[in-house]
Amino acid sequence: MTSSEDSMDQVLEVLKDEQRRLGIPDYELEHRAGIGSGSLSRIWTRRVTPSMDTLRKLCKALRVSVLAILALAEGSPEQYADHALINIYRDLSQYDRMITLLFARSLRDKDGPAAQRPGEQ
Repeated sequence: MTSSEDSMDQVLEVLKDEQRRLGIPDYELEHRAGIGSGSLSRIWTRRVTPSMDTLRKLCKALRVSVLAILALAEGSPEQYADHALINIYRDLSQYDRMITLLFARSLRDKDGPAAQRPGEQ
């Protein structure tokens, strides 16, 4: 198996895990993503390799960024967390965004910008 095949396997595993976490059946994800019936079965069993457009559609349907999926697949949870927060923030109302920013600033001011948590090095 080539490294690009390994990378695609990792990306697909992360997508499948997100689908499971959200409890979305294949037929519903296909509908949300606007891809053909039976497409996910062929993708999950690696009979076909999804195009970048299909990956983008699946990510959009799962409400996660392509960058977040790639970061997770590459084993970079910090990058994933950054993108996950951005996605959550985008969905907030203007009022909730303001409250979130105030809360984040209070945490930063309390601990300093680069404070380490217990157990971190």
